[in-house]
Amino acid sequence: MPSVLTYTYYQQMLDKLKSSDPDFRCMAIIDFQKEAKQIGYRIEDSVEKDLFKEILKLVLEDGNTEVKNMAAQCLATLTYLSQKPGNIVSAVDSLLKSSNTGEEEQRDIATLALKNMLVELHEQNAVVLEVIDKVIQGVCKQLQNNTIPTQHAVELLDILSLIFTRFSAQLSTKPALQTICLSVLLHLLSSSRPHIRKRSIVALGYLVPTSTREVFKVLSERLIGVLGDGTEEMETEEDEGIDETVKKTAYAALVGTLGKTSPAKVGKILQDVVPGILSLSEATEEEDALEASMTTLEILVVRCPTEITPFLTQITARASGLLKYDPNYAGGDDDEDDEMEADDEDELDEDFDEDYSDDEDASWKARRSAAKLLQALISTRIELLNDWYASVAPLLTSRLSEREESVRLEVFAAWEALLKQTGLYGGSNYVSAGEAPTGLKRKRLDSQSNENVFTTSPLASQTVPLTRAALKQTTTKSVPTKEKSFNLLTSVVKLIPGCLDGQASTVVGNVRKALSGVSTGSGGHNNTSLVISILAFLGAFVESHPSRIYASSLPELVDSTVAFMADKYQRVSLEALGTAASLAKALRPEPASQGDSPLPSSYVAPVQKLYEAVCDIVSSTAADSDVRDKAIHAIGDLLTHEGEVLASMYDKSLPLITARLNTDSNQLAALEVIGDIAESRSCSGAQIEQWLASVLEQFPALLRRCPKQNRGKALSVLETLLTRFGDQLPADVASSIVTELKSYVTVQDLHNLGATMHVVAQLQKQQPALREHLETEVLPAIQEAIQSPLLHSAALEGIQDFFAVFVRATPEGAQTVVPKLFKLIARPDRSIPTAEDGGTQAFANVAKCIGTAVENSQSSAKDIVADFIKFVKKGETGTDAELYLSLLILGEIGRTTDVSQAADVYQAILKLFAASSEQIKSAAAFAAGNIAVGNTAAFLPVIVKGVAEAETPAARLLYLHALKEAIVHCSDEQIVGIADSLWEPLLADDDDSQDDGARNVKAACIGKLTSANPSKYIPELRARLPTASPVVKATIVASTRYTLTDSSTAGDEVLAPAIYDFLALMQDSDHVVRRLAVSSTNAAAQYKPQLIINQLASLMPMLYAETEVKKELIREYQMGPFVVKMDDGLNNRKGAFEAMQTLLNTCFTKMNANELFDIILVGLADFDEVKLLALMMLQRLAALAEGIVAARLDDLVESIENIAKPIVAAKDDTEQDVQRKEDSQKTAIGCIAPLAEISTPQTCPKFDKLINELARDAKWHAVFEAAHR
Repeated sequence: MPSVLTYTYYQQMLDKLKSSDPDFRCMAIIDFQKEAKQIGYRIEDSVEKDLFKEILKLVLEDGNTEVKNMAAQCLATLTYLSQKPGNIVSAVDSLLKSSNTGEEEQRDIATLALKNMLVELHEQNAVVLEVIDKVIQGVCKQLQNNTIPTQHAVELLDILSLIFTRFSAQLSTKPALQTICLSVLLHLLSSSRPHIRKRSIVALGYLVPTSTREVFKVLSERLIGVLGDGTEEMETEEDEGIDETVKKTAYAALVGTLGKTSPAKVGKILQDVVPGILSLSEATEEEDALEASMTTLEILVVRCPTEITPFLTQITARASGLLKYDPNYAGGDDDEDDEMEADDEDELDEDFDEDYSDDEDASWKARRSAAKLLQALISTRIELLNDWYASVAPLLTSRLSEREESVRLEVFAAWEALLKQTGLYGGSNYVSAGEAPTGLKRKRLDSQSNENVFTTSPLASQTVPLTRAALKQTTTKSVPTKEKSFNLLTSVVKLIPGCLDGQASTVVGNVRKALSGVSTGSGGHNNTSLVISILAFLGAFVESHPSRIYASSLPELVDSTVAFMADKYQRVSLEALGTAASLAKALRPEPASQGDSPLPSSYVAPVQKLYEAVCDIVSSTAADSDVRDKAIHAIGDLLTHEGEVLASMYDKSLPLITARLNTDSNQLAALEVIGDIAESRSCSGAQIEQWLASVLEQFPALLRRCPKQNRGKALSVLETLLTRFGDQLPADVASSIVTELKSYVTVQDLHNLGATMHVVAQLQKQQPALREHLETEVLPAIQEAIQSPLLHSAALEGIQDFFAVFVRATPEGAQTVVPKLFKLIARPDRSIPTAEDGGTQAFANVAKCIGTAVENSQSSAKDIVADFIKFVKKGETGTDAELYLSLLILGEIGRTTDVSQAADVYQAILKLFAASSEQIKSAAAFAAGNIAVGNTAAFLPVIVKGVAEAETPAARLLYLHALKEAIVHCSDEQIVGIADSLWEPLLADDDDSQDDGARNVKAACIGKLTSANPSKYIPELRARLPTASPVVKATIVASTRYTLTDSSTAGDEVLAPAIYDFLALMQDSDHVVRRLAVSSTNAAAQYKPQLIINQLASLMPMLYAETEVKKELIREYQMGPFVVKMDDGLNNRKGAFEAMQTLLNTCFTKMNANELFDIILVGLADFDEVKLLALMMLQRLAALAEGIVAARLDDLVESIENIAKPIVAAKDDTEQDVQRKEDSQKTAIGCIAPLAEISTPQTCPKFDKLINELARDAKWHAVFEAAHR
């Protein structure tokens, strides 16, 4: 068939469609459907009407069911391809008429075909409004018939739901249709048939998001009338005689559905309807009503957090009461588990169902929904964590023995949520200055202390009954319950180490019993998951408890662990090996030395058995790479912690590690273990030393073939080995290593260059005879690397380390090295490179290396300095490159060496402030400032005088740069004497302070001065704020950022009461001041969160305000033929999101997650830079408040759809612009992809559907795969 269905081909198709053989009719439809999938396929206008007619005839009149169904699907295809809208309308009319007949089969197929057509109808089709009008009118008319069959009514309600979702934009302009739908659906909500009530609720949930204010007002009045305190104010139809409780149940469920689909709308009426929902849960024992009320409240707690807050106490109390609601339970009070230890173990295996008194009991529905509601409360109300421990935790503990498994599992889930919140907010880095340590377990952020200043006292008080109850459930027959029990215990022992000290024998017995009765080979996924949970608990238990409490059971624990090491399921093997490593570290927590007390004799045999089993895994050909990696690490843990009792087995294990050095898949693990052994005090003796020596001999060959990703670890291990062997390293091995390292000395491997240079420096120290070899093999490569503009940071520091050692080796070392380095780039024929030519980074690198060389060869300093002074005195009469480099070198040398003996050179440097080259000026300022560090008394007053007396703003800025270099590098003692003389010039309200560069320089200086004497200068800065001009305010608040980054805590007591005044400048009228205040807030959040955590209630609204686009900050100006817009508020918004991201990491316990989510939505509508910051913030928020984010993922759908739209290049976009936009889009989707892990179709159907579509899209498939991995 061609890509166009012509009349000729239609006739051929028609012959088959009219055939008496149903197979031919099916084949004709199948062929057409197949061809219709071609891109660009169309139907000739002369054919379309007839084809619609024939297919519709098959749908409504054919006697073969298969043909009818296929024809119904074909109608959808025709709707998609149709170019004649009238054909669609005609088909819809026919189907609506047929769907309203008394014949069941005719109704069903017509309804199915109508639904298929609506699915494929283009939203932009010209007849959309006409079609949805006809369908809604026809469907609603049928639904008004009280005798309509239930199944047919359900199908029609599904059609309405489909229209509400697919054509919401069109429906939003038709209030009359909305009113008709609302009237019919409200009538059906009082139907006596449950299925119809439920589908009506779903349809109303889809209708309300697009409804007008007037339509929702009608619905809200009905909701308030039914659920409110008064009587129902409005009746549209007579109820079908349903019970009042059933009716209220339906309306309560409707409120829950609206909470999912329209939280903003339904939130406005919660104060009127929630009391009725609570009353419903109290006034009846009808399980469905109880379940509906609890489920609705659960949704409202998550989706309408602000509006539901006044009812939290009542909701918690009612959920707690219903969790105990069990009218048919014939047993005794199960609130206490104190007799557990006296229980006979065999009794613990009895089925939970023994206490049933009614096989038809459905009260479990109420208990399950109550447990889920409590879980929602716990997951979303971080601020009530202590309250949950006081009011909810004891109840949850008592209900762990719930007889109905589905309820029991939800109770476990609620406890796990509580423990998760405790771990996130009770045991992480959140502090509050001045708070008494009565809250949750937290760590002080003070850089000088890592002690826990908060305790987990609320959890600690619950630990005994909780662990008893959980341990009791570890012996049940239910696999899911066992798994949940061990998972719960794992979380508890991680939060409260040592909490099972008194129950160790029970723990060990239950673990052995649970593991002995399970096999991963026969139980499928459930058993595998259970074994993993048990082993994970066992590892956490031994790590968090002293070995003495389970010492008597150590052989049994080892046997249980070893039994699963070679399991056929990789995850089980990995967990067992992880448990083995935990045992190794737990039996002797600190690596031992030979002087320590020996390992208890009772530990020896189990440790050796464990070690032998792990070695067998490494040597096994059946083990995969990941399992072998884990086993190698376990060997390392055993050797470094219990090495002295394993000496007799070295012959078996050490060659296994060596062999793995030669395999790329396990090389990294082997290197890590070798490094650990080389550092360990426990691994010693002749055999270990010989083995390490043999490993070291292999390093030249290893370095030659080492994959790039393993080089960093190889160099680290090599450095450790060199430290261990010292000068005992054989000369030939050292020489071979140097030869191989030569290829590592390159900026092409910048990541490992620093580590390489540290190894080379260490070799120099240990092997002085290598100097000549280094000069010929390595030094040329180093000189080449220094000239690269890419060299910086750790790599440069490594090269400086090399030169420090190199020049110390001989008295004339510096005099040999310095001239060579200088001539590398300061040639007479060379000028100072511009940014386009690579910039001046190479000059700075050479200067730093020469500075290091002179610092480590002071005997040569005077002569070397004199050489560079000559270039400075020549001034601009010499070459720019020589002068520029000489100034940088004098600055580097002057910082550590007093050059005051050549006082005239300082004046020569200051004269260069008037040089014609901006780069020379900058270098002169650098030199002047750093030379002042070497002799503060002689040179710093000269700079201060220059700041005060400079004749031009440009000259003042140079003196300020010099002053900054001096102040930043001076010690507090050096500058305290002249700080007062610096204060006024730095805070002067002059014109040049409006420049960002000058302001930042002044701020850095003020920040350093303030840190040197906080008690004096912080109050002075604070006092200036009320009367300061915007220029001075900007300087002050910018300086606060530098003060906050100071690691010292000496000034915190002075800064704490003043910090709010500085940060409150986020409300200033000047946007520059606000931007700098936002930046200082970010610094405070990062470096001193304890100072602001209690101020967040006031600071957060200021930050939120800075995320808004402010039209008054958007400027337009002409650039050639184009009008360009400049948004001066963009940096404020970016800074605000960066600050909130930092606050998420340090102060989240005092932040409102729902408010943050709202701000993220604002950011997702901003420019790409802000959008990416908002997405990163969303990722972090999802990790911290998973429950809140998971419930609101549907709110992200519109933003994600906009992000994923194809990039459309603007007229003036270059190829680079388009590429940048595509990269930004890819990064954004990469941030969104991980959210799929917390999404479910039940909680966030729109988001889940969109994410699945994106994941299937070829463009984004790789992004989602990477996120999943």
